[in-house]
Amino acid sequence: AAKTGTTSDDKDRWFTAYTPYYVGAVWFGYDQPKYIDVASNPGTRVWKAVMAKVHENLPSARFIKPDGVVSVEVCRDSGLIATDACKHDRRGNRTTYELFNSKNGTIPTETCNVHEYVAVCPDSYKLANPTCLRTVGTVQIVCLNRHYEDGQPTIKPWDYEYEIPTTYCEYHECLKDENGNWIISDWPLTPDDDDDADNQGSGSSDDNTNNSDNSSGNSSNNGSSSGSNSNSSNGSNGSSSSNVSDDDDPSEHTNSFWWQ
Repeated sequence: AAKTGTTSDDKDRWFTAYTPYYVGAVWFGYDQPKYIDVASNPGTRVWKAVMAKVHENLPSARFIKPDGVVSVEVCRDSGLIATDACKHDRRGNRTTYELFNSKNGTIPTETCNVHEYVAVCPDSYKLANPTCLRTVGTVQIVCLNRHYEDGQPTIKPWDYEYEIPTTYCEYHECLKDENGNWIISDWPLTPDDDDDADNQGSGSSDDNTNNSDNSSGNSSNNGSSSGSNSNSSNGSNGSSSSNVSDDDDPSEHTNSFWWQ
């Protein structure tokens, strides 16, 4: 176990470490303090050289764990007991094992409150709008919730992109009315429903065609009784083949759907 140290203005460098046999501390600096222009801590090399000598011919040894020290799996981000969400962080597994003293009440008792599963659009990883829900659905991903007091931090951390999204998907278009409410179109929930609707539509057309043919046949038979009746029946049957009257709304007889 070891710890480095640096004083103000880089005028001192410290390195302190211990083994199962000895503890050693190294100070590196000048009698008249001045800036130490080195990238690493030179005390580490001095400590290693001295300790290598004093440990010669000593048998290998391990630290003895004191009574009451326990190992607990915690989240690296919250310091609380790790959950499944911590292990599925999009940055990688965020769990680790830490040692705690079971006798002083320092063992965490609450589970992580930073990692959360959130339902998002699978294409944009943003909040799903009605179009997303009707076309591609949602997926569950792990997001961070650091519980910022003002909603967003003044300075965003490097991993802020993994926070819970606050905006809705723009990849799948869904309009809003003047009151800010979603405008939900009347179209199928899934492509399978669209196919079913097309099949139902074609089936209705076939039935209408058959009915029209039957009506034409009946009208022809009835028309043999008089010319005026025949002309009237043929005209009637001609308009009934489209199955739409002048007063009907054509949109009610059209299987048209809009997809993003």
